[in-house]
Amino acid sequence: MAHRGTTVPWQRIVTIYVLVQFAEIFGVAMIYAYLPLALEGAGVPLRDIATMSGAATAGIFIVGAPQVPIWLAIAELRSRRLVIVRSGLIALVALIAFALSEEAWQLIGATLALGFWLGNTGVMLATIREVSPEHARTRSIALFSAAAPMGFALGPLLAGAMIDGLGLSLAAPIMVAALLNAVLIVANIVAIPGCAAAPSTNRRRPRRGPPRPARGLC
Repeated sequence: MAHRGTTVPWQRIVTIYVLVQFAEIFGVAMIYAYLPLALEGAGVPLRDIATMSGAATAGIFIVGAPQVPIWLAIAELRSRRLVIVRSGLIALVALIAFALSEEAWQLIGATLALGFWLGNTGVMLATIREVSPEHARTRSIALFSAAAPMGFALGPLLAGAMIDGLGLSLAAPIMVAALLNAVLIVANIVAIPGCAAAPSTNRRRPRRGPPRPARGLC
């Protein structure tokens, strides 16, 4: 079974989306966990770190929540893949910016930029539900749902091991997460190609010009 308008096997779509969900949360969880440590390293007084960290992490959702319905609408009207790749690119840029930050305002700015990353989870979940055959739908949704908490758990664990065990800076695991996101952005573009034209059921005179692509991943 392939996605409507494509010849892509459903297993490929589910696998890539599960990995995308894991990779993005994997990197974001590092920022959640170690933002206070990064602010301390940037010279922020200890008395201000809790307030700045809380405001920055809350700011992700204050910035991002109003945009989610807009991106969901764009996904349905224009292109789901566009919205998913957009989120991946924003996460990639924010992770790299955080890893390269040296000042507190840069760390806060990179963290707040993650608010623009929101909006792809519902799109991926809806697509997984559509493409998965009935006998595998529950399992596919369960795997996707498990990807986020696994990313939240393993991201900080890896960062801690690299920082304490290998003596690396926080930038090192953040860049690992950024690299993983970059690989999956490419996989999303290459392994899930654009849609073919949708077959027309309209008996009237066909529209002039090239056929419009099917709504979906194109």
